[in-house]
Amino acid sequence: MKLEIADSDKFRKLLAVVSFGCFLGSFIVHFSAVFEITLIRSEWIFFLIHFGMFIPLILMTLCFQKEHKIHKLNDNKDYWNRFFQPMPTWTRYFVYFVFGYVILNFFLMIPSSSQVRTAIVNEKYVLVPIKSGDPAQNIIKEVTKSEFEQQNSYETRLISGHWLLFYLIPALFFWFERGKLKSPSLKN
Repeated sequence: MKLEIADSDKFRKLLAVVSFGCFLGSFIVHFSAVFEITLIRSEWIFFLIHFGMFIPLILMTLCFQKEHKIHKLNDNKDYWNRFFQPMPTWTRYFVYFVFGYVILNFFLMIPSSSQVRTAIVNEKYVLVPIKSGDPAQNIIKEVTKSEFEQQNSYETRLISGHWLLFYLIPALFFWFERGKLKSPSLKN
């Protein structure tokens, strides 16, 4: 795909809407996991959402680099100021809030989900080491269904927290018109 396609207004708005949709979906999945409700039970859907976030991120990065070349912005000192420049002030604080939440969530959830993962072996709920091959050969312990669901929600909460930020940033980037940027020396 040529970068000119990503520069068109309609395509940018489409990327923004898709990214916002993924952000909202991530928000629902994440905050359901906060209340120990796991909405995504399929590994391939989880995988698709997780690695799908790189599509808008890569397109955003390419467009941002092209924008710097067009406007002859060679220094990277005011990267975030230039990123937020065409956006309303509230977007900056919202991104900072989400970033802070993602970091806090990460450190709160690491102890709960860093050593084990859930599996079903012979119709029993079990915990296995994260780096195990065949779960049937590496069972740490059998757990109840509620413990199994709780551990699943920990894993989902740990990973889906990052989705919030990685879908939000491209959504904002593509939504707001970036054509008329000010000199990099001007602060937002």
